[in-house]
Amino acid sequence: MARGSLSLESRLPGRLAALNVSLRTFCALSDLKLSTLSGILNGKRDFTISESERIETVLAEMSDLQNTVNDLNKMLLPIAWDRTNELGTLLTVRRTVKMWTELDRSANSVVEERV
Repeated sequence: MARGSLSLESRLPGRLAALNVSLRTFCALSDLKLSTLSGILNGKRDFTISESERIETVLAEMSDLQNTVNDLNKMLLPIAWDRTNELGTLLTVRRTVKMWTELDRSANSVVEERV
């Protein structure tokens, strides 16, 4: 299958390299099977919509975490992505905090509309 340069399949290797994370580690953090992702990257099939969404979400979360670490340290400080248990927990906590913040913001706007 021919892939465009803007497709996720074409962009994923570069995005992983920019984060300095291996495909195996990314699979562990995103709950995707390595064999599935390898097959897709080798052109055996395309991503499903849910796989694409999951990959984009996890990449965004990882980039956000890396940017936060860099900003706090005022320098590029690589994350040891291979510590998948700890990082998986950290990404889940950050996801939960974001969800609760959005719910709180939404609830506050409903209260403000009623006042």
